[in-house]
Amino acid sequence: MTNDINGIKSSDVALIIGSDTSEAHPIIAARLKQAAVEGKTKLIVIDPKKIKMADFATIYACQRPGTDVAVMNGMMNIILKNGWEDKEFIANRVEPESFEALKKEVENFTPEYVEKISGIPANTLEEIAELFGKAKAAALYYAMGITQHTTGV
Repeated sequence: MTNDINGIKSSDVALIIGSDTSEAHPIIAARLKQAAVEGKTKLIVIDPKKIKMADFATIYACQRPGTDVAVMNGMMNIILKNGWEDKEFIANRVEPESFEALKKEVENFTPEYVEKISGIPANTLEEIAELFGKAKAAALYYAMGITQHTTGV
């Protein structure tokens, strides 16, 4: 699992992808559920199966298995296209050449292209990217669904 448990309470948005959090990380799942139910955190779940956490999600998107990278690239494409990236963070911590390479890498991952790959409707991907990209504090939670897959991130 990525982000720490304490970070949950300060996240406006939490994205779960590639993790059956309730089964594999029950303490983190309990904290995420609590934050979502209390309205502190908007929860986004992207997974091929409807995991228990989807019941607490603001948005649940069912993707085709193995399409995590395309989905994340599509989110980055939308965020960059709309200028929702953290420009100050990027200016202070990312080499300009690396950032340009990233932009080039994701430029073809339009919502429509990602829909063909992942099965997630383009408008749903746009909604996810906007929620995540505009968040003051966003958290990403992923686990073995991505890290142990041949096309994971």
